[in-house]
Amino acid sequence: MSGINRHAPSKEEMDAVFALCRKNHWASCLQCLKTNPLIGITAMVMDNHIATTVCHQAITSKGDVQARAEVILQILSHTPEAATIANGYGSLCLHCACQRNVKMNAKTKERVIMALITAYPEALAQAGGVGQRTPLHIVFTDYVSPKLTRVMVSLGSKATFMKDKKGYLPLHVAVSRHVSPDKLRMLLEANPGAILEKTNEGSTVLGIAKATATKSHPNYALINALQEELKKYGGAALLATAAGVPERVGSNDTLDSPVARRQSKRKAKKGRSNITPASKRSKHSVAKHSVSTPAAADLLLHFCHTSQNIVPKTEPEEEPLLLHLSHSSHGMTEPEESLLLHFSHPSHSTAVVKTEPYAEEDFKPHAITQVAEV
Repeated sequence: MSGINRHAPSKEEMDAVFALCRKNHWASCLQCLKTNPLIGITAMVMDNHIATTVCHQAITSKGDVQARAEVILQILSHTPEAATIANGYGSLCLHCACQRNVKMNAKTKERVIMALITAYPEALAQAGGVGQRTPLHIVFTDYVSPKLTRVMVSLGSKATFMKDKKGYLPLHVAVSRHVSPDKLRMLLEANPGAILEKTNEGSTVLGIAKATATKSHPNYALINALQEELKKYGGAALLATAAGVPERVGSNDTLDSPVARRQSKRKAKKGRSNITPASKRSKHSVAKHSVSTPAAADLLLHFCHTSQNIVPKTEPEEEPLLLHLSHSSHGMTEPEESLLLHFSHPSHSTAVVKTEPYAEEDFKPHAITQVAEV
């Protein structure tokens, strides 16, 4: 093709190209690449003295999306080896393209990722960047289509066994970002044992799923899917072990399920004394007390209805109430008088106790800090 030079670009030429990239003059940059394709595989130096390439710059820029995509595809079609070059941070172009903060629409982003994988499939199993993550780790910090996910997991299955600097497998990262059960199964098909792995801090896959659940992403389907998978590996004992979340603040991991919480409360109630202060009784617990005569039952019903409206009074104002109670006790049996004395004792203050069924929100775990990017 006429007009094409294949000489190694000089530093001055690359400085000029870098300036075009920084100014988002992608049409001019594209023309330079068409004139000399070797520009696409020649390193440039940024202002912070970190090495980069035109392809890296086109991916991470905030300029015109289509113009940048055209530059990337031009480079990969004429010099596919550009996909094998890491920048000064140790990241390949694929690492950069998989990040969630890339300024591209989903369709263009996936097109660029597929072009990079086609040019250099081995990049899927290469750790890069400060966090030493593979592209498979990084891609799960953002949403990509199930189709692209399957391609990346299939071609980069080796990466499903690779841990980053913090001991996270791609599965740990995916679960922390509310991955769908379908994508979860893709990862487990490639590496079934990943579900049992822990991070450097001791976090389990199930534990991360529970700890990162939020009001908008409660992770119900994900947690259920993980629990079903764990049952295949060791039943209830393994499931209980895998539920641990060391980094989860203010949570009792043994009481994560609604059933466990209710059972714990029932056990606590059984261990209490039969005589409970009136201030700690709910309407239901008061109604369960047995009474010996109809008169005592009427008196008990009276105090159940009126106790919620009683306002604590000063000592001089309590005398009329106590006097009234003492007059009401004439003609009662000894058990009735004891019951009356219990309710009239000035040390007891009334409180309304919640007796409604637990709401779904009561069982939602706290959220923890999101997984750091590359």
